[in-house]
Amino acid sequence: MSKLTLSPAWKALAAHREKIAAASLAGLFAADASRAGRFSIEAGELMLDYSKHRVDAETMRLLAALAAQAQLPGWVARMFAGDRINSTEARAVLHVALRSGETRFPESFDVDGRGARRARKHAPLRG
Repeated sequence: MSKLTLSPAWKALAAHREKIAAASLAGLFAADASRAGRFSIEAGELMLDYSKHRVDAETMRLLAALAAQAQLPGWVARMFAGDRINSTEARAVLHVALRSGETRFPESFDVDGRGARRARKHAPLRG
C-alpha cells in the first residue's frame, strides 16, 4: 500500500464512503433541491457535474483534506515548473506540455534545458 492509502485523510474518506454508500441518488436529490448547482462546476464550455455521484458536503471536505495532506498544490506547481516529479522514470511528467496547444504553452516552460515545445515534439502521446 502507498503512504497515501495509509494516511489519516484517506482513512477518514474511506470511512465516510462506507456511510454514504447506501444513499440513493434519488434520495440525495430529494433532500437537496440545489444539489445540481452545488455539486457541479463550469469552466468555459466544460461542465463537470458530480452531483450524480454519491458525494455530499462532507465528501468534498474530506477530499479537500486529502489534497491538502498530499500537498497537491505544491505538486501541481512542480509539474508546471517542469520539475522531475515522475519518480519511476526520474523525469518531468510533461502532462501540461503534451496536452496544450503550441500557441498556449510558453517556450519558457523549461524541461531539462529544453523548451516545452521541443520536449513535446520528442515525447508523443501513446495509446
